[in-house]
Parts: sequence; C-alpha cells; structure tokens
Amino acid sequence: MTQRLKLYTLGGLQVELDGVPLGEKLARKAEALLVYLALIQRPQYREQLAEYFWSNQSPANALGSLRVVLTQLRRDLEPFLDINRQTVGLSDSPDLWLDAHQLMDAVSQAERKLKQVDFLDPADADTLAAALTLYRGDFLAGLNIPNTDMFETWMIQQRSLLHRRASEGMQYLINSYDKHALFSQGIAWATKFVQMDNLSEEAHRLLMLLLARSGDRNAAIEQYADLRQILRDELDVEPEDDTTALYERIRAGYLNRQTRSSQTYNFAPQTTPFIGRAEELGQLNTLLTDPNCRLITITGVGGTGKTRLAIKAAETQVDAFQHGVYFVPLASLEDNALLSVTIVDMLQLPTAGRNNAAVQLFDYLRDKHALLVLDNFEHLIECSELLSELIMAAPGVKLLVTSREPLSLAEEWLLRLDGMPYPALGSTIELAEYPAAQLFLQNARRVSPNFQLSSDPTAIARICQLVEGLPLAIELAATWLRVVPPGEVATQIEHNLDFLTSSARNAPERHRSMRAVFEQAWKPLSEQEQGLLMRLSVFRGGFTLKSAQAVANATLPLIVGLLEKSLLRNTLSERYEMHELLRQFASEKLQDSGELEQTRGQHLAYYADYVEQAYQHLNSSRRVAGLRSFLDDIDNIRLALDWSERADSAPEFQFRLTGAMYSFWQVRGDFLEAHERLEAAVRRADAERTMAYARALYSAAGVAWWMGNYANALDYINRSIGIALELENTRFVGNSLRNRGMVFVSRGEHLAARADFERALSILQPFGDDWGITLALAGIAHTTLVLSDNGGSLSTDQVAKIEQDLIETWQGHALPLGNLQSVANNTLHGEQTYVFNANRTNSTIEWDEGKLVMARAFYKLGKVALSKHNFERAEAYLKDALMIFYECGHQQDVADVLDHFSHFAQLIEHFEKATMLLAAAVRLREVSGGSSYTAVGHNSIDERRALFTRYLGQEFFETLWLIGRQMSFREIISEVLQSLWAAP
Repeated sequence: MTQRLKLYTLGGLQVELDGVPLGEKLARKAEALLVYLALIQRPQYREQLAEYFWSNQSPANALGSLRVVLTQLRRDLEPFLDINRQTVGLSDSPDLWLDAHQLMDAVSQAERKLKQVDFLDPADADTLAAALTLYRGDFLAGLNIPNTDMFETWMIQQRSLLHRRASEGMQYLINSYDKHALFSQGIAWATKFVQMDNLSEEAHRLLMLLLARSGDRNAAIEQYADLRQILRDELDVEPEDDTTALYERIRAGYLNRQTRSSQTYNFAPQTTPFIGRAEELGQLNTLLTDPNCRLITITGVGGTGKTRLAIKAAETQVDAFQHGVYFVPLASLEDNALLSVTIVDMLQLPTAGRNNAAVQLFDYLRDKHALLVLDNFEHLIECSELLSELIMAAPGVKLLVTSREPLSLAEEWLLRLDGMPYPALGSTIELAEYPAAQLFLQNARRVSPNFQLSSDPTAIARICQLVEGLPLAIELAATWLRVVPPGEVATQIEHNLDFLTSSARNAPERHRSMRAVFEQAWKPLSEQEQGLLMRLSVFRGGFTLKSAQAVANATLPLIVGLLEKSLLRNTLSERYEMHELLRQFASEKLQDSGELEQTRGQHLAYYADYVEQAYQHLNSSRRVAGLRSFLDDIDNIRLALDWSERADSAPEFQFRLTGAMYSFWQVRGDFLEAHERLEAAVRRADAERTMAYARALYSAAGVAWWMGNYANALDYINRSIGIALELENTRFVGNSLRNRGMVFVSRGEHLAARADFERALSILQPFGDDWGITLALAGIAHTTLVLSDNGGSLSTDQVAKIEQDLIETWQGHALPLGNLQSVANNTLHGEQTYVFNANRTNSTIEWDEGKLVMARAFYKLGKVALSKHNFERAEAYLKDALMIFYECGHQQDVADVLDHFSHFAQLIEHFEKATMLLAAAVRLREVSGGSSYTAVGHNSIDERRALFTRYLGQEFFETLWLIGRQMSFREIISEVLQSLWAAP
C-alpha cells in the first residue's frame, strides 16, 4: 500500500505519515533536515549537510551525527529517501507533499493568469484561497535548534520569502473578490492579511476599501483610526499619503455600497493583455483622482495606443465613480451635431430628439459622479465647447478624451503619447525588458506560437527602432512572421512603408496599415500644413525652428499647428522631430509634388553655411559649442554631404562641407569617413580653384597626415597653399604653412618644419589668430629642441619663456601645451606644466572636448614619466588616457597609448605582453584607416617585431602576435589593468 508523507511548515512544524503525526518518533533535527531537503528539491553533499546541522562539531563527528539521523529517517521513511555514499536527497515521489510548495505554486499560477487578465475568475480565486489557508503563520515558527547557524540563516531567508509570497497571493485574491463584488469573502481575507502583517498599509487599505464598498463606511473609517494608532505606537509615523487619500475619499462618500450589477461599465472585453505604459497609467490615475482636473486629453499620432491606454486607465477607475464609467467611440461619427445624441445613446437614456439631446445630457449628469471616455475626438474639435459646458453643468463628471490634437480648452490637461520604450543602438539592457519588444513577442506568438525573442534579438531590436516603438506598427510587423523571418521584416520596413499592412477582417479600416493611419491625419491638414510637412521630411534626426524656416519655408504658427496635431514632437533641446514612418510617408508626398529637388537644394545650402559657422567655433575658444553644433545635426550634415557628392550637384557645396567638417572628424577620430569624403571631393574633375576647394585640400592634407600618408599630405597642402596665394588669402596661407610644418616634422625634416612654423607665426600675428599662433609657437618649441645640441633639452629660462607665451596666447588650453613635452622632456618642470594645464582645462572646458583635453594631457604626462623610467606614474597616467580615449571613440589615440604600453612592457623586459599590445595597436590602426607606424618615436614596427622575435623565438612570437591582433578591447584592458610594473 502506497504511503503519503505530508510536511506542514507554515506556522510550526509537523510531519505526518498517512495522516498520523510522527511526533516523538523523529528528533527535531531529523524533521528539520527532512524539510530542508524537501524545499530545495535537489540532493546535497553529506559534508554540506553535516556543516549545516552540526557546525559545533569536527567534520568527522558531524558526519557521524548525520549518519545517525539518516538511520532514523530510513527506519520510518525509506521510500521517500534517495541516499548514496556522497549525497542525500528525497525521491521524486508524488506522495510527498509540502505546504510551502503548495502555496508558492498556487501564487505563481495566479500570477501567470493575471498576465492575461486583470483579475481571477471565481474558480481560480477559490483555488488560490485554498492554498492560502495553508499559511497559518511564519515558516517553521517556534523551531529552535542549537548549533545550526547556517540552517538558521537559510530558515530566516525562506521565512521572509514565504511571507512575501503569501502577502502577494492575498492581494491577488482580495482584488479579485473585490472585482466580482464578493465583499464578504474579500473582507475575510483582508482581515487575515491585516492579522498576518498589521504594519502593512496595503493590507489595511484593502480592508478599508472593501468595508466601504460593502456599505460599512463607519467600519472603514475606524480601520483607518486603528492603523494610525498602530503606526504611532510601533513606528512613531503617520500613514502614507495613499492611505490618507483613500480615507478622505471614504469619508467624503465617494465609495458607497456597490454591487457588480449596479455598476455601469460598457467597455468591451480586451482580447490581449495590456503591456507597458506604467508611467502613463500612473499619470492618468493621478489626474483622474485630482479634484481640480476635470478634462484630460491623450494626444499622439495615430497608432500610438491612445484608445487602449484610455480604456485601461478607465478600467482602474470603475469603482471610483459612483455612477459609472462610459466608453463613447466617435471615430465613425461624421455629423458634429450628433455628438450629444451619441453620448446620450451610450448612456442608454431614452431618446429625447436631436435638438434636445444636449439639455437631456446635462440634466442627467448634473448630480452624477461619472467618467466619460470620448474616443477619437480629433475630427470633432469644433464641438469642444460642448465638453466645456458639460463639465460646468455636471461638477461630478470627468472627461477622458483621445485625440490626435488638443481641444484647446482652458480646462484641458494634456498627456502626450509617443512610442513605447525600445532598445537604442548598442543597448546592453535585456531585450525582454523593453515594452516594445514585449508587445512584439505577444503579437508574434499569435502567428507563431513558439516564437522567442532570442530567435533573432538584433533584428527584433531593429524593427522596434525603425518603427520607434509605435504599437500599431509593431503589431503589423509581427503579423509577417508567419511567412518571413525578423531580419527580412526589418529590411522591408526600412524600404517600404506599405509593408506594414494587415489583412485582418475585423481591424478598423484606419488601422489596417500605417499608410491608412497617415492618410487619415493628412487629409484634414490645410494646404500650407501639408506643404510644410512634406518639406520637413528632408531632415534627418530632427531640426530647429531656424533650419525649418530656411529649408522648408516654415513659420512658427505652422510648426505649432503640426505639433498640436501630433505630427511633430519637440525635445528638451529645442529641436523638433517627426516619426520615421511618418517621415517616409511625407517624403513620398514631397516627391509626388515636384518640390523635392528645390527643397534638397535649400537643405544643402543651409547646412553648408551651418557647418562653416560650426567650424569657426571649433577652431576658436568656443570649441565645445562648435562640437555640440556638429553633433546636434550630424544626420542632416551627412545627408547634405551625400547630396553634395552627386554629379549634378555644384562642387562648391561639397568643398565647403568637407572642408568645414575636418575639425569635427579630427576631434571625433572619424578618420575613415573623413578620408572617404575628402578624397571624393578633391578628385572632382569639375573643381575650380576657389577658396572652398583650397579648404577641402587643406582638410584632406590633415587627414592624410593623421593616417600617416605624408606624401599625399604634402601634395594636398602644397596645392592648397598655391590656390590661397593666387587668391591672396594671406591668413589661410599662414595656417597652411603651420600645418605643412607638422607634415615636415613627421617626415623628419625639422629645418623645413621650423622655417614653416616661423613664417606662419609672422603671418598670423597681425591677424590676432590665437589658435594658429599657439600651434605655431608649439611647433617652434618642438623643432628648436630637436635641432639644438643633438636633441638635448633647452634651458629652464627658454622653456619658461615659450610656455608663458603659449599660456598668454591660449588661456588654459592643454592640447597645444602638450607639445611642450618635447621641450621639457628631461625636466620635472615639464610634468608640472601638464598638471597645471590639465587642472585648468578641467574647470573651464566641459563635455567630451574636456575629456579629450584631459586624456591628451594624461597621455603626455605618461610619456614624460615613461621617458624618465618613472614606471608607476607612467602606468597610472597612460591608463587614465586609454579609458577616456576609448570612451570618446578615438581609435587612433587608443592605438597610440597601447603602443606606449607595449614600449613600457619592453623596457621592463616583459616581451610577451609587449608583443600582444603592439599587435593590438597595429590592428586598431588598420581598422580605423591608419598606417602601421609606431608612436614611440624610435624604431619602426618591423624593428620592434624583430627585437621581440629574438627574445621570444619565431614560433612563440607569431602565436603572441596573432593573439594580440584578435583581442577584444575588454581583453586588451584586462591586459593593461594587470600592473605592468608588477610584472616579472
């Protein structure tokens, strides 16, 4: 005959075998061991159990004590045990029953159901109630076994977990009884909840709510008084605001006796679970309970889920409005005069005729406490005053309206709805954490039940990005998974607006495609609004009022009109944006209108001017403002660059754009893009010898220099100087000579370099060109050092004089001052210079540019310390520089720092690490478009490779070199962060 073992652990400990308590037959420690094994549900090593239950004994004695207890358990419970020489566990028997498992399984089952519905049906509620009756008190209450510290800790943890799960289960149960108006059952469980945890304000609130709804208002008020006294006595605090707000509502009579049949609730059941929008729901609930807020309008472009959000918010308020919550759909209403009639019909009032409907509506609602949800109101804006009159006539009525645009009433409170949160590019947050992805998964499983987000997370994230979290677009996209994979869905969305279409027969016509949504928004627009929306589609990544005026002939009133119709959105940075799918739609309209080329031309002309102005800032004391200007509009700038590269585009635009972009590309380390754009520009066959072309050549020379292509750099800069001389642009010649000096330095031609720096200085001084003067002085300092005494250092007086000139010319700018490393390489004074400037820079320059200046200062400091064999300080400075360069995306600078770390390792004869770091630096330069050079200043790459090979042997060197080239940045950092100075 099969035996049945039951373990009761909630509220004490009792072991029953076939309904008979084992009582004295089992020692307390044996019972505790039994419960432990039953709850964790996996075998445990004997040594672990011995330590858990006999921590005061030696390991050998503890194992002996365990054998004694196991013998006792075998005697009475052999069929339920699974014991071998290493482990002890319980068999997987259906006849083993544990109350704690029953409770947790029931609560988890309820939670799974509540993901699909808002509350449990009566049968499921009764199932949960049966499990909750098992919770008679704390887990293993009263059990105290000496010398079991580890078991005691585990028991306390489980006690807390089970208490929490029981509390959550009671809340699910009480809420469900409340929704079914089963108040007596709800009150009974709320009372148990309070008894279980009399300091839980949530438990007291549930009991107060149910007492009020059952008609016992006085008892609810008394419950609040009891809670207030308990909190004062136990914690010396007052009730939470939510508790006091509930008390005030009860006292004011808002929560009188109700039964389910007496409540008015005309919402159709929703067929899918509600996902996300927790923040918006919270805002709506706050507004709906605010007595000062009578009219709320949810606005947003079509497909954002305004209706679903309004219904969900209204559902949570069903019991807060004594005379009901009514949903009034208005999408199909074409006659404004029938608005009152439609609302009267939804209230199920007797028909009083078209002319008397408004009077009848006001009279009926005058003394009512009700909520009306008016859905799709945008085409009835002219009737808005009726709503104003209604809330004046009926002070207990609130209106929740959905509309693509505000109603423009004084009483109106607005909630703007955009797409659901979705993963940004490069996001490390789990995809399933984003509501947009959750909605995609829900809809995908309707056509592919076994679909998982893990099937193609990159493509799913891309889909959510392309539709910017727009719920309708996500739903339409997911339906295609029955025939194509996520990657193909993303590709189609990117190129074809009409892909987002549904064939569902019961979908509203306006929601069967994104094009239908946008057409519905397009038709009511005025001709001027349609024209502006079309022209604004040429922008990428948003725009400002100034750019919209210049490119799209916008006016502020027209912009505001499109904002109010939810066709644009404004950001905190005073920019405007258009949803990408709407932009595609408007772009098609622009192409059909014949205005595309003219609007593109205006866009191109505007951004040519824009980048030239930003360039001026970037090469002055306003570098941060200049960089910010580039970053704010980088998408529009790149679009203008694309258009300028077309054969039918005037070359001057391409020259102006690429010439002005050089400093931005330099600061950001975007050398590949810079190289491609500038090479395309300077090779145009239709180029004329203008200053714009000269600037493009100047910029191309700079990029070639940065990438180590000194021959091209010299060719481009010479051609640039030739044009500037022809056009008598003396200042430009001065700056070009300064840059040519830098090229000569890189080629080792220091005499020619110093001549160019000195000539540049003499040209630029009359212009007061501080930036150019500073760099020329730094170049003179560097070449003077190299050419004096075969590389010996200058005197302290010479260093101080040049440094003072630089500081006075360029207050606190560390980048050119960094070149003094060459001047003061052998003096402590040089290192102090960098510290001084790094500190000054940190206090005067903000944002990424400030970080870069600091990084370059740290880099120079590291090189100074390394040259003086101050390894500890060198390591600290170079690590700081490396992390900042990496954070700012400056791959060439990262490679240079790795190069010096390789040299560092070489100096301390750690050739394995030196090889890997040099290989990583070389590969990074290749990836970022640079050439294979060494930043250390002596010995070529090949010479260093040969040196390392001699020490390591050819085969070992090749292995290490391959490892270095394949290392990820995380692995590189790991290598660097292991102290080189501590290395053998």
